[in-house]
Amino acid sequence: MVKGGYYTIAYGGTDLRSISIAAKMIGSGRMAYFYRWSPGQPEKYIDPNVPMNTASNAVTVAPGCLYIVSLFNTLSYLKLRILWTCLLYVLAFYILFSFIVQRDNSPDRRVLLFVVGVVLFLSSPVWFLNIERGQVYIIFAFLFTLTYHLYRSPIGWKNFLAGVTIALACYCRPNFFFVMIPIVVARNWKVLAGWGAAVFLLMIHAFLHEGLWEGYSAVVREFSSTIHEATAVGHIHYQYPEVIEGLRNLTKYKNDFVCGGIQPLCEFITPMIGLQSIYFYLGLYLAIVMTLLLIYRKKLVAGEAGTILLFGFLLYVIAEYIMPASRSAYNMILWMFPVLLFIRQPHLSPAYLVILFAGLCFINAIPFYFPFLHFTGEALLIVFLLRYLSGDKKKRLQHFVIIA
Repeated sequence: MVKGGYYTIAYGGTDLRSISIAAKMIGSGRMAYFYRWSPGQPEKYIDPNVPMNTASNAVTVAPGCLYIVSLFNTLSYLKLRILWTCLLYVLAFYILFSFIVQRDNSPDRRVLLFVVGVVLFLSSPVWFLNIERGQVYIIFAFLFTLTYHLYRSPIGWKNFLAGVTIALACYCRPNFFFVMIPIVVARNWKVLAGWGAAVFLLMIHAFLHEGLWEGYSAVVREFSSTIHEATAVGHIHYQYPEVIEGLRNLTKYKNDFVCGGIQPLCEFITPMIGLQSIYFYLGLYLAIVMTLLLIYRKKLVAGEAGTILLFGFLLYVIAEYIMPASRSAYNMILWMFPVLLFIRQPHLSPAYLVILFAGLCFINAIPFYFPFLHFTGEALLIVFLLRYLSGDKKKRLQHFVIIA
């Protein structure tokens, strides 16, 4: 936490600065995803990191995230920066301790959960990158975790709230829509009812704020590597003040974090064969989803909470691998949810734990970096996830050997 505090004070939180300014545009009559400061406007709207070669201001988070940040619009940026770091730690500790305090955990299992959570996540380059930039990805890991605990409850209204949580997550990150696929297969009507009710209300909200979602859609198109619209970019380059809101470090960022995971498929396909059709990627994703549903259908129909949410997480990350857009090392913090869920299980063999720990180490360049290290690390985590979902130990082992 001391190191996280240092990164908060020493660096400007370049991503948080951009997101917070976009959040201030909500309800102001300005376009949140295209606003650019000009002289004469308040300095609280200055983003000195806004790129000059894009039509948008390069804010790529969905409107739901903007609404979360807008709750703090009355704060100065320094106060927001500090409070945001505190919020990220609160959410991370919720994820960690929500698994530790489970009644059926043994003392050894609690210690292992704590060590993995603190050492391999909250002391990792992935975590400090999220802190230094002021990112939002731990919110998504929190939403996965909260959904899991609500889903596994025998109380009906908590199941209903699980559906509401997924709907809110979709408003913050549209990829969460894919989490609903295994829930539909499992026919958990209480969760589906909660999701449907919340989606209905959120669609009304989105309709009333149509311009905000149109702006977000335009940004997604702009940053999609398969879409190259001819946009005339003629922004005026202003000289920003040296001190903004009393701070001199808003352009300062740490660029030597060594961490990451699997990059999107388009990063490999486009340079090799120049394929840029969005329909190819959609078709490929659909084929993968259908294949996985055929393989794991019986497991999903059983409706066990861990299986449902982990399968939803699998579809979520596969969408990130296939969608034609950039994928940053920030995303790796989402693995905190499935990894802690893996470790909480009492019958994991030491061999599989070694595979799991190797994956976590590799995404953080431990013990040292080598080519394809990050790719290998997240690939091991995916293999472990598939192994977990397979159920039977012999089948798990065969599945692992085939994939490996």
